[in-house]
Amino acid sequence: MARLDKVTSPYFNETAENFIGQKIIVQTSAKTVQQGILRYVLPQYIVLEIGQVPFFIRTEQIIWLSLDGANNY
Repeated sequence: MARLDKVTSPYFNETAENFIGQKIIVQTSAKTVQQGILRYVLPQYIVLEIGQVPFFIRTEQIIWLSLDGANNY
């Protein structure tokens, strides 16, 4: 039997791809806020590099993400 995984928003993925290679801030549904460099955007998760360590964050748990304002000054 075929398994259907949850489909994430293509708009989120397309927008997040614009931030690849930049320092971002992400808040998750666990009320944690992470800062790091966005390395990959995949259908089910993003890869955030924090201190040269990759962290995998499921897109369905992301409340918001933003560019780190420190990059713009």
